[in-house]
Formats: sequence, C-alpha cells, structure tokens
Amino acid sequence: MHFTRELSKLILTLTLVLISTKNVLAQSSLMTTLPTPEVAEEKPHKSTGKVTFSIYSRQTEDAFARSHQGVTTISPEFTARYGQYLTLGLDLAGIFGSGNASNFWNDDGKAPNSILLNEAYVKVNVFEGVFIKAGVIKTPLNPVFSIMSPGAFMGTQQEWQIGSDNSNITLSAFQAIPSSGTVSRRIYDDGTQAYYLTQTLGGKLKSEAFGTEFRVAATRFQFENLSNNVAGDSYLSGNSLSAFEGFGKLSRFRHGFMGTEAAFNLKQEIGKHEACVFASTITNDQAPAGKNKGNIVGACLKVAFGNVLVRPTYSVFDYDADVTPAAYTTLTGRYHNREGYRVGIDVELKKEKLALKSYYTKMDVKEANPYLADREIYNLAVEAKYDIF
Repeated sequence: MHFTRELSKLILTLTLVLISTKNVLAQSSLMTTLPTPEVAEEKPHKSTGKVTFSIYSRQTEDAFARSHQGVTTISPEFTARYGQYLTLGLDLAGIFGSGNASNFWNDDGKAPNSILLNEAYVKVNVFEGVFIKAGVIKTPLNPVFSIMSPGAFMGTQQEWQIGSDNSNITLSAFQAIPSSGTVSRRIYDDGTQAYYLTQTLGGKLKSEAFGTEFRVAATRFQFENLSNNVAGDSYLSGNSLSAFEGFGKLSRFRHGFMGTEAAFNLKQEIGKHEACVFASTITNDQAPAGKNKGNIVGACLKVAFGNVLVRPTYSVFDYDADVTPAAYTTLTGRYHNREGYRVGIDVELKKEKLALKSYYTKMDVKEANPYLADREIYNLAVEAKYDIF
C-alpha cells in the first residue's frame, strides 16, 4: 500500500510538470507568431499653440487728455521645436477698440485698431543653458521689473544660465534696432544707425522646502542715435524739455540714455497663500542731476479660496523725467516726471483659466511742464488663456 501511494504521487507530479511545460511552450510559440507592435515614429518637431483673449475698459483723465476705451485683444502665440537645438516662434496681437478720446497734444488715448507683431524669432540652443535668439523679439530693459515697456525690436539676444531652474545665475544681452514707429525724414545721425544695447546679470534662488523665491537683476542699458520721430513723440510724453533741441519732426535729443536699472522680487508662500515685495531703481548717467533717477516699490498678496485666487497689489513710484525715452513706454506705465501710486486687485478662476483684473493709478507731475498734467487711470479687464494644441 505504501509503495502504491508513493507511485501515485510520482505519477501525479510528472503529469503536472508535463502540463506546465506544454503551456509554457504553447505561450512561447504564440508570442513568436504574434506580430511585433510598431513603435510610433517620433515627430520631427513639437508644436505648441496658445491664445489669450482680453476685453478691457479703460478711462484716462487729465487736463489735456480724456479717453474712454473699450478694447478687445486676441493674442495667439505659436512655437515649433525641432530636436533639442532649434525653435521657431511667432507671437501676434490683434487689438480692436472703440470709444471716445480727446487729446490736445498727441494721439494718446485713442482707441487702437491694429494687428501687431510681438515676436517672430529663431532660437538656437547652443548647448544646455545657452541660447541665441534672433529676429523681431521682445526687448525688455530689466527682466524683473522695469519702467520701460518691452518693445518688439529687431535684434538678437544671448543668454547663459548657470545652475538649475530653481537656483541659477543668468547672463544675458540684447543688441537691437529700436523701433521708430513711422518713417523719419532723418533717421541717421552722421551716417550711424540707431541702436539699443543691454547687458544683464541676474539670479534666482527658490526653496521648495521654505516656499521662498527670490529674483534679482541688474541691467546696463544704452540708447544711441535715436530718430527724430522718437524724440518728437517723447517731447510731448514726459521727457524734460531741456532734453531736446528743435521741435516736432525736427526735434532731437541733446543727451543720450545710458545707465543702470536694478530690481528684485521676493515671494513667500504662507500655506496656500503667497506674499511678495518688489522694487526697482534706475539711473541715466547721461542726463543731468534731478532728471535722471527713478524708483518704485510695492507689495502684493495671493489669497486662495479653493478654485479662486485673489491678488491685491499696491506700489508707489517717483521718477524723474529723463530716465528712459518716454516714447518706448506705454501710456499706462509712463511715469516720467511723475510721482504717485497704483493699486489693483485681480480675481482668477484657476480651472476656468479666467481672470478679472482691475487697477487705479494716480500720477502727479513733479516738475512743471506745459505738456503734462496730473493724471488718473482706471482699468477693468477680463482675460482668458487657453492652449490651442
């Protein structure tokens, strides 16, 4: 009986082994007969597209200008990246406005109707952290904060970032031909071309553990050989009258614009919320004392209520007349020869990518100028941002 039981166990064991072996061979045969799945062919380029819609109402009031605008802005932005080294970019803005405006001296406050080219560039990543960009590019002064509005100038940019995205030192430079707006009867001075140069040393330090981000940058800038149109527009827009010779289409700058603008921005997370402080200071070495310096300092909060973000901001400013050419700064940020404050509040719906933005600016003229007056600006806008592809 004992022999029989042992024999039965042996037979059962051999049977199970044979069955298992047969199944393994069958699966192996099936795998060899099934077609190998095709690997998706990698695209030669990666494209992205996004669009920003904005509808705003703006009211500007002073002794010489009154403007009531309703404006819609559609701004599509596209990039196409080829491998790791080459990127093409295009950024447009369609601005369509209506309203009533009167201005004794110039066209400031007129409801805009135009299609603008913000950027059209080729960007080459030489190697990790280093790139060269050329074409029509956004050309700021200081990248952290600046009195000058970023212009769409024809030029080149070089940048070298040392470190990680969170903590780094950045060296960057721009060489550009500043826009003159319209054709000038005398663009050149002694056969030389107008140009704009900047060199910036910046740094960023971000701590995920403490929720702190600190950015700082110092920019050396230079404008030379600016056209008569730039001088003519700036004559009525905020620069001191002693900065010019001639008038209107024949006006020219007596002095140049070369100096330094330094700025910082500090953000601190507090739970789901965030606080920030920022400041900027600028000096034009080629303008006389009393007309060549400016400062701004401000603070902001970001308060989260679930899907809703509320961002109040407040800043005070004090700028002399000749820190930069006034024509290269938009009406709402043209603080030349003015002191005052700006207060605003934004409300954003994160999931919907929709924001309501509002601010009020009070500007008081510092030094008497027959073309300037104390000014107030009210702005209310609805903005939506979406990815196209």
